[in-house]
Amino acid sequence: MAAGPWTPRAGEWVGVDLPITPTREQVVILDPPEGYAESYPDLTPTTGFPGGDWYIRPDFGGGVLVATHHTGSEVDPDSYDRQPDEETLLALVDDIAGIIPELADAGIQGQYCGVYSTTPDHDFIIDRAGPEGCHFACGFSGHGFKHGPAIGKLACELLTSGESDLADLEFFSLDRFDDHPDGHGAPEDDI
Repeated sequence: MAAGPWTPRAGEWVGVDLPITPTREQVVILDPPEGYAESYPDLTPTTGFPGGDWYIRPDFGGGVLVATHHTGSEVDPDSYDRQPDEETLLALVDDIAGIIPELADAGIQGQYCGVYSTTPDHDFIIDRAGPEGCHFACGFSGHGFKHGPAIGKLACELLTSGESDLADLEFFSLDRFDDHPDGHGAPEDDI
């Protein structure tokens, strides 16, 4: 089962409780001012700040995408406000202009909201759970597609052999939340 923010509902159908919260995240795509791309041909690196509540990356068509990150309120993925809040968009643009002053006069190419499906520790769940033959690949927040080839390989190896030469599948196990509801546990637990 890999149904994005709907996966917890699908898990309920087979008696599996998945600690995934669907949240509404907000996006603005900036149209950099003339000359910006000449000065910065890569537009901007994909980045966010530690503990930050937004990230930035280049977007198609010469735009610069700025979006909230793990800040949204819990939503129903079938029914949520798809229009960003003006206050949030203005704050995002102000934050970026404070770090990249050349974007202070950027226009807006577009704006939208999307849904993250986030685990408490922000790591994926790739595991067997529930009735025999049931497998989950979920909790990808807003970046699962970036890891698509690796996720596909891990899921394939889980299905065919139960182990992987790419990564330790225990790291992605659902039962990591049994003893540590927030995920992998505190760093001192690993000492």
